Amino acid sequence: MQYPMKTFTVALGRDLPQAAVLGFPCASLALCLSDGHLIPSAQSLPYGGLLGIYTNGHAALPQDLRPLCREVYTYLCRFGQSGILLDLPEDENGLTLASALCPLLSNMGLPCYLPVALSAADSKAGLILPSAISGGSFSGMLDHFLSRFPADRLALEIVRTRHDFPMPSPDSEGTLLSAARFDELRTAAGETYFSPDLCARYFTYIHPDSKPHLVLFDDVDSARRKMAAAREAGLSAAFALYCEWGRELRSIFCP
Repeated sequence: MQYPMKTFTVALGRDLPQAAVLGFPCASLALCLSDGHLIPSAQSLPYGGLLGIYTNGHAALPQDLRPLCREVYTYLCRFGQSGILLDLPEDENGLTLASALCPLLSNMGLPCYLPVALSAADSKAGLILPSAISGGSFSGMLDHFLSRFPADRLALEIVRTRHDFPMPSPDSEGTLLSAARFDELRTAAGETYFSPDLCARYFTYIHPDSKPHLVLFDDVDSARRKMAAAREAGLSAAFALYCEWGRELRSIFCP
């Protein structure tokens, strides 16, 4: 049986009041892992959401992770949260922490979500796929992960893409544009286009160095299309950062 997709607004402490007003469950980034210690960044959280753990760079880990795991569970109960979002670096340190926390939480019947790059940490955790791609196709990306994992373990992060690529591009990352620079370039470009393969919008312009550039970006329409594709594929959840989308999340999350 396929269940309705869960939707989570991801927010830091300062954005939590506004994010909660939208009416979707919050994944509250409320615990910062720093030098082996958990530092709370909020005094209260919307009830029933996810407790988010993040790092402020390189996260040094204590030799014995068991007290850290118990502390996470204490915060989970204190704030009335229903599961965990691990916003961890996609490296060996992140994998070590996820490998310690996820099995513990899974055995307690608590859902745990983490980046798909850390999938080796636990065979039960939910895996988050970023929606931003710069090559291939969005449907092909979904098919790739669906061939590796069951759909009910996969979740989509609706990323607000806003990247500038020189043409031809030497890499697949491009340069992230500030909101102000993006608005300036978009206004100057005038017409924009939609790429069905990438499920994103784009426009082109000529850089001051006389080279053509392509700007790939998402708006509410492209984000809704990605949500629709993820729902059709049977993905179990979707995440989006409040600081990237704000009130537009109402239009994106609602089918």
